[in-house]
Amino acid sequence: MNDVAHWAALIALFCAAGWGVIIVLLHFARPELRPSVAMISEYARPPRGWIMQAAFFCAAAACFALICAAWSVVALTPLVLLALVGLGFAGAGIFVTDPVFIGKGAETRSGRLHLLFAVDVMVLFPIMATTFDAGVGSVPKWAGVHPWLPALSILVWAGLLVFIAASVYSARNDKAPVGYAERFLVLTFTIWLLAMSAAAVFG
Repeated sequence: MNDVAHWAALIALFCAAGWGVIIVLLHFARPELRPSVAMISEYARPPRGWIMQAAFFCAAAACFALICAAWSVVALTPLVLLALVGLGFAGAGIFVTDPVFIGKGAETRSGRLHLLFAVDVMVLFPIMATTFDAGVGSVPKWAGVHPWLPALSILVWAGLLVFIAASVYSARNDKAPVGYAERFLVLTFTIWLLAMSAAAVFG
C-alpha cells in the first residue's frame, strides 16, 4: 500500500471511530432524548445539535477516505456506491431532521431533505458493503478481514431488515418506538466502516 492509501486508511479509521464515539457520548449528553423513541438524527436538533452534525460529517469523511484507501484494489462500482453513501451522510448532516412525531403536513424542507439523504444511506449501504466485500475478498493486503467478510455482509443486511421490520410494525401499531432498531442499524454500519478501515490500515 502506498503512502497516500495508508494515510487515507488511517483517516477513515479515525473518522469512523469518531462517528461512533460521538453518537455514544450524545446519549449521555442529551438524556432528554429517550433512545426507545428518539431517532439518532434528532441529536442534531438544538441544543448542541452541531455535535451530531459533526458526527455525520465524520461518517462522510470515513467513506471518502476509504475510497482513497481502496482505489487501487476495489472495482469502480462499490467505490461509486460508497461515494453515494458518503454524500448521504454529508447531506444528513447539512439538513437537520424534523421531530420524529411531527404532525402530518408540518414537515420542513430541511426535514424532507434529511430524510432523503438518510434513506440514501440506509438503502445503499448494504448493497455497497456486499459489493465492496466481494471486491476485497481476493486482495492479499486485506487478508486480515477475509474471514469476516461473509459475516460483515450479513450484518449490514440484518441491520436494514430489522429497521424495516420495526418501522412496519410501528406504522401498524400507533407509532410504536423504533429507536432501538435504528440504533442497531447504525451499529452494523459503524462496525463495517471500522472493520474495513482497520483492514486497510493493518492488512
